[in-house]
Amino acid sequence: MVKAKVIGFIWDREQVLCTYNYESSESIYAKCVADYRKHNIKASLEKLDKLIRSYPKNPYFYELKAQISLENGEIVHDISL
Repeated sequence: MVKAKVIGFIWDREQVLCTYNYESSESIYAKCVADYRKHNIKASLEKLDKLIRSYPKNPYFYELKAQISLENGEIVHDISL
């Protein structure tokens, strides 16, 4: 997951989409980060919510959701996770 997050943050979005062109949790996670970087918060959070529903014990997904919420001024709303 760490590799997918780093790649999502440093690679160009199109490169992420070409490299992670499948539907594994790592692929969705990398796409989520790439969407976030392009300020597509809604798509990013939708992907994260899908991952959280599928893998509710994975802390990486909650951490990224908190990061996105914090950086967009919505952390108080999402504290009730």
